[in-house]
Amino acid sequence: MAKPSDKRDEKMEALFQKRVQNPQPHQHQPSTTENQVPEPATPNGQGRKLSKSKDPAWGKFTILLKKETQLDASYYAERLDHDLSDIAEDLLSRWVSEQRQSRQKDSI
Repeated sequence: MAKPSDKRDEKMEALFQKRVQNPQPHQHQPSTTENQVPEPATPNGQGRKLSKSKDPAWGKFTILLKKETQLDASYYAERLDHDLSDIAEDLLSRWVSEQRQSRQKDSI
């Protein structure tokens, strides 16, 4: 009789083989609200705002920064009463927008 772990291993191997035989590259679908910052979600449309970790419009993402950059950014963000994730979102959104505009100009 096969152990439960053996069955899991067989299922994982089958999924892996299927993926190897039919690779599908990830295709980014730009959001319909490019250049718009999503409104924070609220439960039932009222009350307190959801935290970013609970808000489906936000996703967790880890990046590597030089320690000095991270410490300085955290220091200034706190002094200016800003959230570091809002700053990163703003900067990356602008950069993505610039890249899209550049690609559109190149394709004309």
